Amino acid sequence: MLNENQLKELLASNGIRAISADIELNPIDIVLETDDIYELIEICKTVKAEYVFYEYIPSSKKLFELNRDLLSDLPYTLTDDALDKYYSQLSPDTDADEASDRDGVIEKYERFLDETIAAQKQAVEKHDWSLYAGMEILILAEGNRIRFSVFNDEDNAFDKFYTNAGLTEKLRTDIEAEIAENLKPYLS
Repeated sequence: MLNENQLKELLASNGIRAISADIELNPIDIVLETDDIYELIEICKTVKAEYVFYEYIPSSKKLFELNRDLLSDLPYTLTDDALDKYYSQLSPDTDADEASDRDGVIEKYERFLDETIAAQKQAVEKHDWSLYAGMEILILAEGNRIRFSVFNDEDNAFDKFYTNAGLTEKLRTDIEAEIAENLKPYLS
């Protein structure tokens, strides 16, 4: 990924002024599917953009600090949510908790949660947080907001670590799949 000076020089050599700004995500943005800076330059030339706004997004350790208190009830609530999907399909004499091995699933995912939080905490401490996570460039053209995003391949925090929301979604998917598998013989 280009550093800030390289970005400014490259754009300036193509007649485009780069202005640092806070860029807010907007649902009406046209989001380019490319991360090729030269395609961005061609678009700027085509729409006669003389300037662009850019923002470097710092890598944030805080984003990947998992909150045990926030996540602690997940194995219980997600197991209940998964069971709710199947209650109507179970015969009345089936004990849903027993058939689904609810207690075993909860215990397994409590352990998984603790192990994941501990492992990530250690790994987060070793990660190089001086890198930028990415860069956003915004072009204003004929009333449109055109967004160009580049993510830094060297800063692979989003590939390596969970966020609270990401871990919640993984648990939701895994617990639901395990409950469904356990209940398969009991479903009508």
